[in-house]
Amino acid sequence: MPFGLRNAAQTFQRFLDDILRDLNCLAYLDGILIASIDHASHYKDLEQVFQRLNEKGLVLNVEKCIFGADKLLFLGCEVSKDGILSSREKFEALFNYPQPQDITALRRFLAMLNFYCRFSPNAAEIQRILYDLVKGKKKCDKTTIEWREAALQAFQT
Repeated sequence: MPFGLRNAAQTFQRFLDDILRDLNCLAYLDGILIASIDHASHYKDLEQVFQRLNEKGLVLNVEKCIFGADKLLFLGCEVSKDGILSSREKFEALFNYPQPQDITALRRFLAMLNFYCRFSPNAAEIQRILYDLVKGKKKCDKTTIEWREAALQAFQT
């Protein structure tokens, strides 16, 4: 499928969701995570996913695969038997993000924040304050943001 098409990513994701639906895995575009409770289950889960992908004519790039890891990065998160954590690198990028100067840049920051909100206990309040700045604005609005104290404090938190 040519990925230059506007809806190619969504179509491919829907395709993967359909073919892997009943298997013990999580797929997001070209990434598939298989987390199992023990090695025997893991081998069985791998075999089922491989078989299903093969049936649909999909091929894995073995050089990009990680097998049997106790901990790995998936979608910017560190996944292990202890749970899911934000990768330190991604969290630092969020905290060191330059203060947005226009609505478009703030929307970009909010999208990043939205992805990592599960790792921050007060993310909803921060988002609410910052979303007020973009409410009613056009998607690609380059209007300069007038930072008020509450919004500035929320951004810096």
